[in-house]
Amino acid sequence: MFCTKCGLCLPEQANFCTRCGTAVYIPPQPPVCVEAEQSEMATPVENQDQY
Repeated sequence: MFCTKCGLCLPEQANFCTRCGTAVYIPPQPPVCVEAEQSEMATPVENQDQY
């Protein structure tokens, strides 16, 4: 990851640039809904014998 102001290469866990002091922007990750994925997979398929 790089500082958006001065371009310094920063460690992934950095909150501020060590050269110019600019705050590092880390975009928020979208939440993952594990329960919905599991419930969809656990839903039985009806009329499976027709195919």
